[in-house]
Amino acid sequence: MLVPQEYDLKALEPIGHLLAVDPPLIYIAFFLLLEVGDLTASYMRDKR
Repeated sequence: MLVPQEYDLKALEPIGHLLAVDPPLIYIAFFLLLEVGDLTASYMRDKR
């Protein structure tokens, strides 16, 4: 990851393991979140 010289990498350490996650995994998780949100919205709409 490219970080400007004035930034300390120590500040990024807490999220370092999140950035190291496999990119396809992030896309799958995002897709699942969208699907669940869509299902929830349609359920709430039908409930009325």
